[in-house]
Amino acid sequence: MASSFIYLAAVLVVAAAQDLGYIENLHQSSSGDGWVEISWDGVPGDSAYPFHKYNLLTDNDFSNDVLCPTASCTYRINYLEACIEHDFVLTPYFDEPSGGPDLVGEAANCKGFTDEKPPGAPTSLSVVAEDDDGTTIQWSPPTQNPDCVEYYKVCSRVDGSVATSCETTSDTTIKMSALQACGLYHLTITPYTKSGSAAPPLQDSIVTRDDVPGPPQDVVVGVITEDTIQLLWNNPVVNPLCVDKFVITFGETHMSASYRDTSFEITMGQSGSKVEGYDNEATLSPLAPCTNYTISIHSQNSAEMASEAVVSFAGTAETVPLAPPHVIVGPEGPDSILVIWGENEDDRCVGSFQICWNDGIHPVEMCEEVEGGGDNTFVIKDLLPCTDYQVIVNVVTPGGNYSDPTSNHTMTTDVAPSPVVDLLITDITTNQMSITFGPPETHPQCVKEFDIHIIDEDQTRRSLKELATPSPYVENTITGLKACTNYLVRVSAVTATGKRSGWEEVKNITSGAAPSEPQELGVNDYTQTSITVQWFGPADNSRCVTEYELSWEGSATGSDTLPNNNNFKMTYTVEGLAACSDITFTLLARSDTGDSPSVTFSQTTDGCPV
Repeated sequence: MASSFIYLAAVLVVAAAQDLGYIENLHQSSSGDGWVEISWDGVPGDSAYPFHKYNLLTDNDFSNDVLCPTASCTYRINYLEACIEHDFVLTPYFDEPSGGPDLVGEAANCKGFTDEKPPGAPTSLSVVAEDDDGTTIQWSPPTQNPDCVEYYKVCSRVDGSVATSCETTSDTTIKMSALQACGLYHLTITPYTKSGSAAPPLQDSIVTRDDVPGPPQDVVVGVITEDTIQLLWNNPVVNPLCVDKFVITFGETHMSASYRDTSFEITMGQSGSKVEGYDNEATLSPLAPCTNYTISIHSQNSAEMASEAVVSFAGTAETVPLAPPHVIVGPEGPDSILVIWGENEDDRCVGSFQICWNDGIHPVEMCEEVEGGGDNTFVIKDLLPCTDYQVIVNVVTPGGNYSDPTSNHTMTTDVAPSPVVDLLITDITTNQMSITFGPPETHPQCVKEFDIHIIDEDQTRRSLKELATPSPYVENTITGLKACTNYLVRVSAVTATGKRSGWEEVKNITSGAAPSEPQELGVNDYTQTSITVQWFGPADNSRCVTEYELSWEGSATGSDTLPNNNNFKMTYTVEGLAACSDITFTLLARSDTGDSPSVTFSQTTDGCPV
């Protein structure tokens, strides 16, 4: 062997000194079931050294000579293993002109792949490990064409179900989370080639270990009514197949455990949920309305090994609360009312009470919420005095449902109002006037009536005319007044209990008018040379008289103007008359607006013969 190696080196040295041809474009041109075809081009060198042959080394294992006298060559290598990569080294040999040994040229290499051959079925399925995260299985690869397996598709189906879970692996071991404890699983392991062709599968079954199930998942409260609570949950994530039953315990949250708890069991699969997204449901009943409940649920296997419990809290729905059986109201003073109401003892839906009030006049209602559990009393403050209030009490549930109302009325006590405002006399005439005024600025609602006094200030003893006008005041026309008279008008606001405001006053004088004729013109006394006449003021509008005009004629003629001295009776003496002479007197009353009709009277002086 040593001498052969030395000889080859000598040959290569010689070849390197020659202009030899070379191999170009060596590649796999075709392949088949267990064979690969390669192609190349032989590029000639010095014509003195033509191509003699080629030597092909396959997979660095076996070699053979290839004859190809043409420029382009093709050669098929048979009996190769399928589905693996093969290495090919092609070396050219050239004739030596002197007849010596062939000269060796520069080698070329390439890779090739044989086509697929169907692999056989895997064998020997076994379980190698189990834990809470899944089960690890393994198998032996096919004995036929194992290298053609690109990956394995492993599918599992729990006994009694049509649902299949599949995973892929390039190994012959896989941990499948779908293989949980307590299950009989049917397994199918199918090899697949790189092209996607399926080989015959391995089919077998395994039984996983027994274990404690995990707690129920996604436990939520579903539909709630006044006497039921729906509980929804999904099967455990951990060891769901180990569940034999679910145990539910529930009771009122604030009661002692010994009294509170009610339990019942649901066998796995007994009550499938009709609610989308949930595996199970249970309806807890009969329950009390408006009551908070504590609900506990746990999974349990056939050996009565239980999971941790999942605890939820829920309250039953509200019923419409009952109206208060009675409402008692009464004034606490001029600005407050005490409210007392009853409560139905069996009504569990009471959360609070709404107290509302209005005065029946203003379109506003005020409300206050009073928490339940107190003494059911409330004082409404900042009210108006002297006002009738309607008080309404509603029961309110925690969810905002209201009972029918129960109501009552009461009136706050009264206080003295302030004086009326803007007192005015309007449209005054000779014998009437109209007065206007506004209600008091403070506590106008307390006014029951207005006390109105009309005082004649021109009389020595002032006369008083009283009017009682109910509230609210409507403009009044006061009649029966005297013309040309000064009047004082005063007004006070009076409450129902007799409390009154201060007085507001205003003055004015009635209009003037022509008086009627003086009354009872006649003799008061007479002598031979004089006559004294007397009269009384006019019956109508006497205060408008500014003066009297008295004239006489007969044996003597004359006249005089007498100012009105506000005396109802007037006298006047005419002297220098002749004895036993007839005198006729004419009298009229004069005012700024006109004269009265005149009256006449005749009288004879004394001294006539007997």
